[in-house]
Amino acid sequence: MATNFIGTPENRVDGRDKVTGNAKYTAEFHKEGLLHGVVVSSAIAKGRIKNIDTAAALQLNGVVEVFTHENT
Repeated sequence: MATNFIGTPENRVDGRDKVTGNAKYTAEFHKEGLLHGVVVSSAIAKGRIKNIDTAAALQLNGVVEVFTHENT
């Protein structure tokens, strides 16, 4: 599929702000009640997970949920 954009210079609306440090990125917006997620991967390249005990993680202050294959 051919487009008219290939080889044609286009100005980015936010280009100048990004290169001068004036742009506001998504991570810089703070909203009340905003949650953050962290992906935890296995350190073992080849293995099988027999079970996932989320009880200890759910007791930590600030932890709202632990997502696994059982609840996503």
